Amino acid sequence: MYFFRETGGSKWTSQRFHLETKGANGMLDMNWIRENTERVRKTAEWKRIELPLDDLLEWDTKRRALRQNTEAQRAHRNELTKEVERFMRQGDHPAAETVKQQVREINDSLTVLDTELAEAERH
Repeated sequence: MYFFRETGGSKWTSQRFHLETKGANGMLDMNWIRENTERVRKTAEWKRIELPLDDLLEWDTKRRALRQNTEAQRAHRNELTKEVERFMRQGDHPAAETVKQQVREINDSLTVLDTELAEAERH
């Protein structure tokens, strides 16, 4: 059986990308698959394995984009939180409340992104 997962990740992808072979056990790293797409495609063809490689690569691209967007939103939220602290120390409460509202909006956005990312990583 072949399983695919991101390097360093601990979660396996869904059964959709689970390939049954004749008793062989192994795991292909997603980074390696991205770098060796044609080799994977030719090997699967040679071994007569039905491999939805295009679907796998599309899923990986979307998942990576979601992860990057989520991380960028978190970094932005962290910067804004530091601004809130700075405004509060300076006694500028109206400015702090304005930035706090931005942080709340980012938190709402992160809730949606985290849900989408969790769903993408399950597939």
